[in-house]
Amino acid sequence: NEPAATEIDREAVDAALGRVRELEAEAQEIFCATIMKVFNNTLQNPQESKFRSLKKGNAALQTKLFGLADGAAVQLLKLAGFEDGDENIGLPGPPDGRCTAVRDAVLRFAEE
Repeated sequence: NEPAATEIDREAVDAALGRVRELEAEAQEIFCATIMKVFNNTLQNPQESKFRSLKKGNAALQTKLFGLADGAAVQLLKLAGFEDGDENIGLPGPPDGRCTAVRDAVLRFAEE
């Protein structure tokens, strides 16, 4: 059972997704699929800490997420409750409704 979506900063979400919208279609698709996988893994496995932490230096994540759209991935993750560290960005505990709400916003964006 996923936590019910809660209020998030919609303007900040839209601003981040606006930067994603400027990418080429293929890059947009990869970005959305990758960040959706992060959110869904976190929401579906709330007690699994391995799904709650991402290495910012990971080559695949750099190519698909962190290196694109001028920091949009970090902004979206932070809006979902993740904390931005030096080497990792992670959720300190199980996801809450912010994670659901940001995932839902990305899903709507991806379906446009």
